[in-house]
Amino acid sequence: MSTGTNDAPAQLRRKLAEIDANIDNMRASLTAAYAARRCIIACLRQVTYAGILSVPMELTAEFFGHCVEEFTIGGRSPSDTGTSPLVLAAVCSEWRRIAVGLPRIWSRIGLRQAKLSDKQARLLELCLARSRGHSLEVSSYSLTAEVPLQTYGAIGRLEAYTGALADTLQLGTEKLSCLQSLTLQGISPLPTQEPLDTFADTPALRHVHLASVSLAQIVLPWAQITSFTVSYIRLLALYDFLRNMPQLQTLDVHMQRPTLSDQTVRPAPLSLALLHTLRINEQYFVYDYSWTQELTVPALAHLHLGRWDSNGDSETYLDDLLKRSKCTLLSLVVDSLVTHPGLLEWTPALTHLTVHNTSFEIAKGLLESIIDPVRRGSSLPRLCSLHITPELDELPLVHVANWYNRCRVAARAESASESLRDITIVLPWHPSEPAEEARRVQAILDLRNAAGNAETHAQFSFAIPGFYLSSHMSPIGNFVDVDDEWIYTV
Repeated sequence: MSTGTNDAPAQLRRKLAEIDANIDNMRASLTAAYAARRCIIACLRQVTYAGILSVPMELTAEFFGHCVEEFTIGGRSPSDTGTSPLVLAAVCSEWRRIAVGLPRIWSRIGLRQAKLSDKQARLLELCLARSRGHSLEVSSYSLTAEVPLQTYGAIGRLEAYTGALADTLQLGTEKLSCLQSLTLQGISPLPTQEPLDTFADTPALRHVHLASVSLAQIVLPWAQITSFTVSYIRLLALYDFLRNMPQLQTLDVHMQRPTLSDQTVRPAPLSLALLHTLRINEQYFVYDYSWTQELTVPALAHLHLGRWDSNGDSETYLDDLLKRSKCTLLSLVVDSLVTHPGLLEWTPALTHLTVHNTSFEIAKGLLESIIDPVRRGSSLPRLCSLHITPELDELPLVHVANWYNRCRVAARAESASESLRDITIVLPWHPSEPAEEARRVQAILDLRNAAGNAETHAQFSFAIPGFYLSSHMSPIGNFVDVDDEWIYTV
């Protein structure tokens, strides 16, 4: 704005008045903005957090304990995960007070790079300080002497550790007196590599998970181990481990593909007297049960199979295992059922059966054979819980409803078992056109009516993404494997 000396005094006074008026307007706008800001803050404090702050502190703390995941340091920022304690502490002063005062949500720490920056080191020290005396769960594949786990007595509080066999945990003068769970990822052994003895003196250690690790690579108090998970393992190497664990109660095995030597060189027979839970998983789509030929498990009560296919040798190997062990199997889980399991014919004491990823025909045949009073006498008389997840190309709800009516009539017979109390069927969902969706909803309503008229002892529950149908009130602990965010009841 020009204020040259050539302007007349009257013109200058007019321009000055305009500037003063603009200043007054700006001051008024700023005052109004501050007033609006104060109103918004008051609303946020009184309205937005009213529902949150009405939750009892103990219940909020319990929520925090379940929703907070590992505090990751290195790699991506811990605040980017959305489940960091830092995120919860930033919501409001009340949440901050709860989060800062809850040691367990600061005790699960993940270290993701070998050398921490100054900021990352301060974050780690913050976690260790706020975890106070709580036991620690630490995962890292790049621990070095520069990672200050020795501060705040962290080594002595370490309860669970996950890392790589090649990394050396810097213990200093502390001992791993509280370590209960150990997970290690191995590497191919070097000719001159000495066995790792860092965890040799761990009196509380009970749970071990090893991947690509041989017995010669690590020294552990094997005699006290009760739970063992092993991955990428060969036949003879597996038995080398098992012979050193007489107290083993739970075994989770991921076998490598069998080789010719596995068929020609077999291990000596082995009996695990205390083993009650066995899980056999697939490894790169390989389902091998032949490794059980030399095993005896007289206390086995719970069996979890990655796949069941009676067309191969699976049934023979498992049949021999149970007959040889003379055990009483109480629960069976099959992740992928290809054929009708003849396994059920020699598990009469079974009380819980869960089957996933099977065809509708096999699921229907399995259900009918269990609920049919004519066949029940020789199949599963003690079964009380049955969960099935069919794998369907389409959603034949009308056929399911018709089948349900037939089973309902059969179940009312006097010879029907009274032990079967819970039957849950999880059905898939496929996107469809509006007309197809309308037929789907009608089929769901028909299915609900069929379930509502049930007169059998068992409670039938049908879980469908977007819907939940039940013949009675939903039971406590009912299994519903639905990934959708919303479940509507019709």
